[in-house]
Amino acid sequence: MSRYLATALVTALLFSLPLASPSRAGDFHIQSLDELVDISGAWRFQAGDDMAWASPDYNDNPWPSLMVPRDWRKQGYGDLYGYGWYRLKLRFDLKNEALVSRLGRLALRLGKIQSAYEVYAGGQLLGKVGAFPPRHEVVYDRMVNYSIPPDAIDESGLLVIAIRVWREELICECAEGGFYEGDALVGTIDQLQNYSGGRELPSLVLGLLYLVIGVYHLYLFGRNHNLRQYLWFGLLTFAVGIYVIWVSQWKHYIDLPFLWHKKIEYAVLYITPMLGLSMVWRLIEYRPATWMRWYQAIFALLTVVVLLVPNHSVNYLTLDLWQLLAVPVMLGLVGQLMWYAMSGNREARTLLIGMALFVATAINDILITQALVDTPRMVSYGFAAMIMSMAVSLATHYTALYDRLESEVAERTRELIDANSRLLEAARVDVLTGLLNRRGFSERAEEEILRARRTRRGFALMIADIDKFKDVNDRYGHAAGDHVLREVADTLSSQLRDIDVIARWGGEEYVLLLPETGIEGAAVLAEKLRLLIERHRIEFNQHNMHVTMTFGVAAYELSMTLDDCLALADQALYAGKTSGRNTVEIERGHRPVGRWALPEEPA
Repeated sequence: MSRYLATALVTALLFSLPLASPSRAGDFHIQSLDELVDISGAWRFQAGDDMAWASPDYNDNPWPSLMVPRDWRKQGYGDLYGYGWYRLKLRFDLKNEALVSRLGRLALRLGKIQSAYEVYAGGQLLGKVGAFPPRHEVVYDRMVNYSIPPDAIDESGLLVIAIRVWREELICECAEGGFYEGDALVGTIDQLQNYSGGRELPSLVLGLLYLVIGVYHLYLFGRNHNLRQYLWFGLLTFAVGIYVIWVSQWKHYIDLPFLWHKKIEYAVLYITPMLGLSMVWRLIEYRPATWMRWYQAIFALLTVVVLLVPNHSVNYLTLDLWQLLAVPVMLGLVGQLMWYAMSGNREARTLLIGMALFVATAINDILITQALVDTPRMVSYGFAAMIMSMAVSLATHYTALYDRLESEVAERTRELIDANSRLLEAARVDVLTGLLNRRGFSERAEEEILRARRTRRGFALMIADIDKFKDVNDRYGHAAGDHVLREVADTLSSQLRDIDVIARWGGEEYVLLLPETGIEGAAVLAEKLRLLIERHRIEFNQHNMHVTMTFGVAAYELSMTLDDCLALADQALYAGKTSGRNTVEIERGHRPVGRWALPEEPA
């Protein structure tokens, strides 16, 4: 297995030789420009400043070598401020016609250099970033493509690249030195432009997407201030969008002094932990202790300090403190989310994935800043994972909330329907006796009239009135009278069929509707009820009472209305009252039949 592995490594090395092969420090042989050529590695370096060092004829062999890109502080030049020079020799194979045809469009791409620099090719100034003293301007993270004129390459195919670098002493000891990060590439200008666009376009798209999402959620919060999660999510996403754009090369298209570009970058970075904590705590419904709030406030304070202090040094001086504070926050938040996730919190489960990815990428970038690792910066993608998990968690949270509200609304609707039913029933029922009231009886009677007209089968009505009920109230009191009304209602109801209808018509009057019953059958029932009431003894508060009732009976005919039939029953009742009470009177149409009595039972 080891033999196959060694063979594969040798093969890969051989295939890489035609592109670029360093023969010694500061010297590269380039045999093809079909692809971009990576010229990072060992360059010649010399501290100090001499413009003769830009000349391609200068002998730099005695110079020591330095790795590019890499902070010169980590390579033995930690105390170097002011000027330093990098030199690199590129030797092109002029026998390769395809290579020679591309040299007219030759270009160089350089990464981030602290704090300003000029780049020379074949002794010719290609361009610069920042400005040297006395009118110095610090610009240290701009990556630029430089076109190389064909005459910068001599007749032997030699091209000497020289970079004059200046590092400002006033920044601070923690600031990088020299060519510390980014690309060192050679290729055609078309290749480099495509490469630059491909590298930077995702940052622009991602940053603009974050900004739109942030503004949208802030708009939602503006519409409803109860949506606090939307406030924190909107602020966090907006800040992340600003940060993603400002750590990319796109910020240089915005006409601002470089100092303010860096202050915006550091400010949004410093405030992000505070916003992230508020967002996560809101989603998992955690109420932080007072000391946690003060911990959050430190990040806000650092943000204000960076914005107000007018120089670059404050950025570096506060960065280590911010990292020292932010790492415990990130690790603690992951631990808290793990605890909540294991406790069954759905939002915490979703957040945990994104937060863990973000913490991993953030720690990676912190280690890059500390020059402890040499890996690509990944925090922008960590932000993407965190924002996506927060968005999913926010959607889950409000979906659950919506479902809960929908369930509560449905429950309240059912309760309202039940309450309305009870109110409707209460409007149809007499509170004292539990019988239907006049309204309830009228509704049932109208239904029975429709049924009678449909089936051609009539019904009978009777109105019953308690005789001399006022005497009961006067003698025993109204409580006794109410008790009598209930007892009479229960006694009458006990003798009726399920299809019969009984109601309290008003005061001491009751009305009964007997479906598919003729007037004779109704009169028989009325007489039974009269005798039952007459013989019934009613006890209340140690008083024995008894009452009698008078009944008026009428038969419904299909040509009648309900009021017509009730009027006939009322006429019969009136006849019974005037003839002595405690009797049953029947009436059909306007022809009274007269008093009804059951045949006497045999002795």
